[in-house]
Amino acid sequence: MSKLIFPTISVVMPVLNESYRLTGCLQSIRNQNYPQNKVEIIIADGGSIDDSMKIAKKFSAKIYPNPLKTSEAGKAVGVKKAKG
Repeated sequence: MSKLIFPTISVVMPVLNESYRLTGCLQSIRNQNYPQNKVEIIIADGGSIDDSMKIAKKFSAKIYPNPLKTSEAGKAVGVKKAKG
């Protein structure tokens, strides 16, 4: 019988003061029927001043700065760091 091989996947999220919706989003990712050691969550933060980074850390997300603060720049930051 062959063993299933699950590739690592990366979820890249540009964020700027998203605490009001971030918990639900990250919880949804963590609730997926996929080996969580193969799920990498990358947060590209545009300088949040709310609880966004505290929430991201709670879900073991990797956090990188997004100095340009736009979603497109955030995606570029995240994709450069992604392993999946």
